Amino acid sequence: MLQFVFNGISAGLGVALLALGFALIYRPTGVFHIAHAAVFTTSAYAAYWALHVYPSMATAGIASIAVGCSTGLMLEWAVYRPLAVRQASPLAVLVSSFGAYFAVVHLIALVAGSEAKTLGRGLASPIRFAGTLLTPVQAGQAVVGILGMLAVFMYLRFTRTGQWTRALASNRTLLLTLGVNEPRLRALLFLLGSSLAAAAGLLTALDIGIHPQMGFGCFLMAAVAVILAGPDRFMAAGWAAVGLGVAQNLALAVLPAIWMDSIVSALLLVALLCRREALVGTLPSLGDSR
Repeated sequence: MLQFVFNGISAGLGVALLALGFALIYRPTGVFHIAHAAVFTTSAYAAYWALHVYPSMATAGIASIAVGCSTGLMLEWAVYRPLAVRQASPLAVLVSSFGAYFAVVHLIALVAGSEAKTLGRGLASPIRFAGTLLTPVQAGQAVVGILGMLAVFMYLRFTRTGQWTRALASNRTLLLTLGVNEPRLRALLFLLGSSLAAAAGLLTALDIGIHPQMGFGCFLMAAVAVILAGPDRFMAAGWAAVGLGVAQNLALAVLPAIWMDSIVSALLLVALLCRREALVGTLPSLGDSR
């Protein structure tokens, strides 16, 4: 049982990166960024291709972060910002995000194929800890997840842009009266959120490999964590992701693995029913300071 707990903590900390990245975008901007899953997937494929060109983890990490951040910024500039300027409804933004996700995923499948791939790193010796066995990738997920959560906490608490981020989430009108450039702040949030998604994508690719649909299941877990955390509670999303990771792995002890995606989908449905404002709330407009 302890093995399942440690596996869950490791997996949950990996999902926490994705959840915090989603929260940094969704909470301040109001964009339910489903295409965040596409950022996750493109980052994983970038790592795969980088390792085939130059087999170095540093190269894979740089490629993953660069491609993930570029994809996130492209989605903001090409999809979300025009919708915000036109004061599009939250439903229109949600549908557009779905469309962007499917477009990116199908492009990946067209270019790289739909079959699953591994990064070919081989099975390294497991690490023994408290009577359990952890792979180096699992240990890496835990370390990077903790560092990522700490970095987000430091950003939100001790930087001026972090204060603006919290203000944009809670009192947008007051923020705009201070003369803050909202489009630039949004671009920064998409950049930061996408970098966290890229790190999660890289670690997941190293752990279980890649396929074009790999991002959506992970995104569902991240979305459940963010919604359960509640409005304006950024860091709680990370801890909720860890809790979901532990719960999911404990469920594996009694349920077949094939049920896991259905359980996550059910949790998302319950979370949305409990917090319906998550999808029907007001989406801020770049052209409206009211």
